[in-house]
Amino acid sequence: MNKEQLLEKYYEVQTKISSLTEDGNQVNLIAVSKLKSVEEIEALYQEGQRDFGENYTQDLIEKAKELEAKGIKDIRWHFLGKLQTNKIKSLLSHVYQIHSLDSVRTAIILSKKRHAQAPDEPLEVFLQINLDDEATKNGFSPEELTTAIEEIRQLENLFVIGFMCIPKVGNTAAFVALKTLTENYFEKDEARLSMGMSADYEDAIRAGATDIRVGTAIFGERN
Repeated sequence: MNKEQLLEKYYEVQTKISSLTEDGNQVNLIAVSKLKSVEEIEALYQEGQRDFGENYTQDLIEKAKELEAKGIKDIRWHFLGKLQTNKIKSLLSHVYQIHSLDSVRTAIILSKKRHAQAPDEPLEVFLQINLDDEATKNGFSPEELTTAIEEIRQLENLFVIGFMCIPKVGNTAAFVALKTLTENYFEKDEARLSMGMSADYEDAIRAGATDIRVGTAIFGERN
């Protein structure tokens, strides 16, 4: 995809977001640059995009370093994939938020590593919720969430800001369910909701998403 096509698709998404947030609700667009080039990221950066999402630790680190070498140091990197505990230390030097925290054990390790690097700056995290109870997906079940969130909230170097989900394709009711679930654990309108991707971000916004993770609708299909 050339730059002109990329920007056309990017602004199509921005226009749709604007049409769905006319009542003043703010929705943070995370451009998911997984398997996409630094040049494409830079093109969107020049248009004002600052939030980018990656699924693989090494890819995020390499892209962050390459862009920093070009003088681009204010990108907010969102980690969206499965956390590998042996790579957390290197990831923390670059990541802004983690959307895919899926176990208490990982949370404990993450908190300890964060304390070693930035003890006065708790890392913002979303807890990944497996609403469909799919064996192939990570995340806390709603049934185990009460105990898990209590334990994680006691970790001084993490700050739980909300929930994330990746529901089955077409299950837009999951967005409403996730919104309802937050009411048990957060004050009114306090929780952030990371939900909605290229195929369903419009439904997610209607259900109350605060953060949407859009890749293909902006960058096109991945190889």
